[in-house]
Amino acid sequence: MNTTAKPPQPSGSLPIIGHLHLLGGLPHIALGRLADKFGPIYMIKLGVHRALVVSTAETAKECLGANDKVFLNRPYTMFAEFLGYNSAMFGLAPYGQYWREIRKITTVELLSNHQIEMFKDIRFSEIRSAIKRTSSSGEMSELVDMKQWFKDISLNTVVRTVLGKSLKENYQDEEYTRCLKAIREFFVLGGAFVPADALPFLRWLDIGGYEKKMKKAALDIDVIAQNWLEEHRRRRRSKETQEKRYFMDAMLDIMENTQENVSKFEADTIIKATCMFTLAKLLHAFEITILSDEAVDMTEGFGLTNLKATPLEVILTHRLPHNIYI
Repeated sequence: MNTTAKPPQPSGSLPIIGHLHLLGGLPHIALGRLADKFGPIYMIKLGVHRALVVSTAETAKECLGANDKVFLNRPYTMFAEFLGYNSAMFGLAPYGQYWREIRKITTVELLSNHQIEMFKDIRFSEIRSAIKRTSSSGEMSELVDMKQWFKDISLNTVVRTVLGKSLKENYQDEEYTRCLKAIREFFVLGGAFVPADALPFLRWLDIGGYEKKMKKAALDIDVIAQNWLEEHRRRRRSKETQEKRYFMDAMLDIMENTQENVSKFEADTIIKATCMFTLAKLLHAFEITILSDEAVDMTEGFGLTNLKATPLEVILTHRLPHNIYI
């Protein structure tokens, strides 16, 4: 007889949809209200799936620290299928030998202290270029969109680290815009709630049109990644010398020299999936904290509101070692 205590579960679970009807409005607010009632750890049913909800730092640390292997698996989602190369992206892959191998490659070839130091000049170069553009805009009395300014620095730094060239060096204006649109769509769809993930038997209805959108985005992303891959292969065949071995070059070396099969995936699929996932993770590599110790008014609602008289100031803290951005 199993006497292990199970986390509490809210009442009101309905057949088929489970607790989905309790998550209307802003989901994190709805989950927070349930945590106020049922405690820092509880279970809910999201369609056909059961989910464990933790709402304190202590319980999250317990799950992701001491018991991390239990929670490393990811559910199979439509995003993982189409945009994650059928879960070849190791961040979306189930925990196992393949996940461990690709994680090791990424850590050694991109995030080691040696690699971080080797690519420092790329970060310096992008910051200098951005400052020069800002100075030129000032001399011409042009407004500078700081949001776009930071986006350009981040994107160019990450893409040059992974591929060796910035997007603008790879594409003409029209192609550059199309590439940015595809990458932006990748992020948007990655954060979307897809009804078919919770209720797989409704997938044929394609509620919200997510399957259609993901198939199109996956095709666009794959064309971009394949072009990058072919360019690096051409460079290697021509024995063109380059100062550094970039991440995609490292992936090509490893895949070509690996005698045993890392997984069921083809080498090209592994390279494209890993490089795209690396770009995504590096572009979203900050934690946000506030400057003051005062509590922030977290009242939320739909629509536009007036800005507060006192602006909210935040600190961006790097998830990667801080010197990667120096």
